[in-house]
Amino acid sequence: MEKRKRLPSSIKHDPSTLLLLPNDSTPNVLQRLQNMPEVDPQGLGIKRHVPFPSGALLVSCSSAAQAEQIRNATAKAGIAEKVRKTKLPEFRIHAIPGSTTVEQLQEDLKKRLGNIEAHITLFPYRNTRYAGQLFAVVQTNAEDLKKAGKVKNIRVGWNKCRIDTNIHVTHCHRCGFLGHSEQRCNLMEGPSTAEQLPTGNEKAPQEEIC
Repeated sequence: MEKRKRLPSSIKHDPSTLLLLPNDSTPNVLQRLQNMPEVDPQGLGIKRHVPFPSGALLVSCSSAAQAEQIRNATAKAGIAEKVRKTKLPEFRIHAIPGSTTVEQLQEDLKKRLGNIEAHITLFPYRNTRYAGQLFAVVQTNAEDLKKAGKVKNIRVGWNKCRIDTNIHVTHCHRCGFLGHSEQRCNLMEGPSTAEQLPTGNEKAPQEEIC
């Protein structure tokens, strides 16, 4: 059973931190860096490092310039960095009637929140407990996300549907990374660049958190 870690409502990218990925020639990044004289922990201001079971390594430096020096040195050694993807703010709507269309939900959102930016994708729940219901992932902007967070719910047909503006990230127990489940992990075959879609395995309606 995969677990989810809840993050703050906003995530700031730290340019002084980098995540280095293992590969066939470097199965353990930390061991490789320990054998590279040009990567001197004190000289490059390494404040903290976190090795993962997969062989990957998270490194935090005192400055972005020092992180860039490590990035250049490891790139020459054939060690890739996991690049942070830019993701639009999003929120979820739960317990939507199964017959609801994207167009209908757009209208209901407009009635409740006004003219907001909303790119809606509907998903069925995998949990049979919620058979016949859908949840929506709504991509928006930061300002409209705040609006949705204040409203808390929306009426869709006869249903009062909960709006969830928390950030949800799947935790993989195979590689230790966030963003995908163990079943979808392919790090041992090479780093994945595919965008992970919501699994629909979320616990939903009112009393539960997905």
